[in-house]
Amino acid sequence: MEKIDLYYQQFIKTGGSILRGDNIPEGASAMVVFICIFSDDGRLLIQQRDLKKSWGGYWDVSAAGAVISGEDSTDAAMRETKEELGLDLKRDRLYKAMSLYYDKHIHDIFIYNAGPGELPKVPDGLRLQQGEVAGAKWADKAEVCSMLENREFIPVYKEFIELLFAMHKSKGIMLT
Repeated sequence: MEKIDLYYQQFIKTGGSILRGDNIPEGASAMVVFICIFSDDGRLLIQQRDLKKSWGGYWDVSAAGAVISGEDSTDAAMRETKEELGLDLKRDRLYKAMSLYYDKHIHDIFIYNAGPGELPKVPDGLRLQQGEVAGAKWADKAEVCSMLENREFIPVYKEFIELLFAMHKSKGIMLT
């Protein structure tokens, strides 16, 4: 069983940990990562969650998972992408776009902009993790938003999807 480090809401480690699946104590948070892989033509690689998982059958961002003890979120993003999709990302092309706090979890959201011809054909060139990922495909913003409206995509704000597509083009957003 994997151990998960605990954090304060301010993204600082508490020094404590729990086993994955245990309840997060009051006043503490766990950290998770979401990886959004974009093709050179601006489409997002999305995965269909295995039917046995929570939100089974729904579509989701490219990869996601918990940060286990001893990892930082970049290490976790690289590991989760390799485990779920069989992809070795180039570390220098993966960047943390934002961090959010929600429901006792710190969510580190990563964006990866693939170069021309860098990624294999989807889904044939991917090694989808059994028990985790049922399928994968490329989708543009309109398709993801349509899937969201039709309740085929995990329930997130449409504005969040729009923000991801905007951030991948600009490599982030400057607030003034």
